[in-house]
Amino acid sequence: MLTLMRRVVMQTERVWADKHIMNRKIIAVFLLLLLFVGDTLFAKEGDKNVTVEDISVSRLGRFYIERTKIEGLMASFDKIIRSRAGKDLVLFDSEGRYIEKVYEQDLDGDGMPELLVQMALGGSGDYKEFALLRHSDGIYEQIWEESGFSGGQAVIKKYLNKTRIFIRHTDEEELAKPKIDAFELDEGKIIKVSGGTAG
Repeated sequence: MLTLMRRVVMQTERVWADKHIMNRKIIAVFLLLLLFVGDTLFAKEGDKNVTVEDISVSRLGRFYIERTKIEGLMASFDKIIRSRAGKDLVLFDSEGRYIEKVYEQDLDGDGMPELLVQMALGGSGDYKEFALLRHSDGIYEQIWEESGFSGGQAVIKKYLNKTRIFIRHTDEEELAKPKIDAFELDEGKIIKVSGGTAG
């Protein structure tokens, strides 16, 4: 009987010791994972590179692009910001797309410039995405976004007394022939139209 009790006690001590070691191992693995994942998700300030590029300065304020690159990531975290009366307001967040160019032009003739944002998506197809921010009642709001323009480049110019956005891009069916899509801002909405050239 005494031998049986000793075996039970020894077995219990071994199980407790194994559980204790197992718990320590689990905690150690968890802390290591937290260290590696935390470094990736929450990059240290030293891993970020923030630059600023001016777009324009006008009576509406200073418009600029704030570019944030995080070491080890291909994405570009760009924001269009308006600074006015000492306050900065984010108008547009690229959400990982690289803002190549911002066109500032009054498209609807109301005397207030709209912002056409041309973004590169990255990759071998050189695909571009475009977004339009319209000024209305003192604020900018995004009213349009379109993607799928391989090698796309925008031009804004007058055509039949209307200001149009022309996007020249590669026709995926006839690669040697460039394609041109035209858009107008009509009653607060972007519509696809025909006519005119981007040249």
